[in-house]
Amino acid sequence: MEKYKEEHLKNGGKDEYTGNDVATNRPQPDHIVPLVHAVKEYGTSKFLDDKDFKEILNKDSNLAVTNGSLNQSKGGKTNIEAVSDGKNTISNQQNEATKQTMVEKEKEATKFVEKELNQKVGENLVSDVGNVLQGESKLVNDAGKQTIR
Repeated sequence: MEKYKEEHLKNGGKDEYTGNDVATNRPQPDHIVPLVHAVKEYGTSKFLDDKDFKEILNKDSNLAVTNGSLNQSKGGKTNIEAVSDGKNTISNQQNEATKQTMVEKEKEATKFVEKELNQKVGENLVSDVGNVLQGESKLVNDAGKQTIR
């Protein structure tokens, strides 16, 4: 994340939500799709673990450099939640262009995150099939724990 922020700033980066100069305004990388949201939405898969989530959600396509105040106001909310809840400084103090940019960035990042998570599930499932013969399958072991005895 810090590498993404540094590269963005080195290339004259502006705040990716507001378009304003961000270099002097406590720039921070924001997870467009927050980890807590992704785990809540997709965390029930037996073929995704914390490492998978962190790897995918920390990729550049899910990051936006923004000012610290906006990032702190957003917290663990999605961009859409943050711009529409009517309770925080984002929904009350940001202009419509900023809100629209945040919504568009979330739509793009969500497509990316879902695609990456689905690919990771496929990879992990294929890997797990190989583990069946060795008795180390997540799916088989979990199913065995849930059988009625």
